[in-house]
Amino acid sequence: MDPAPLFTRDELETAFRLILPQDVAAHCARQWFDQFASESVDERGHFLYEEWWNKPGMPLGLAKGPVVQTGSATDLERDTHERKFFGSMTIPERIDLLMRFSDFHLNLIALVSDELRHRVQAALKASDAQMDRRTSQMRRIVKAFSVPNTEGAA
Repeated sequence: MDPAPLFTRDELETAFRLILPQDVAAHCARQWFDQFASESVDERGHFLYEEWWNKPGMPLGLAKGPVVQTGSATDLERDTHERKFFGSMTIPERIDLLMRFSDFHLNLIALVSDELRHRVQAALKASDAQMDRRTSQMRRIVKAFSVPNTEGAA
């Protein structure tokens, strides 16, 4: 698959502002682009996404490891877990989470606009149902970042 133009630095900054203060988001987006995208940007300033697992020399097959979740959590259990985990993250912890590249970024970027959602969907070769699940989960996570964790409060 050829590299797909996915997002610009400004679009990344907009995504980062969903979970960071504006000035911090701007700095982090610049830093992210300098660190990860400097060699992979098209003439319009879009980060070029490539399927890293589909390159020569990369291991084939699924990774083996423990299953993250078995069974299904109730909405309340899921929301409580997300609020506890993401709601308790400090700004430096959020920055650390963002200073790498993962599906977290793709899902966050997909929330910025319908156009970006479609670019991410095309790059991932995801169905409409898969993108709906991804964006729904990311909306809950963004909401969890904005809700203070009150667990243990009297």
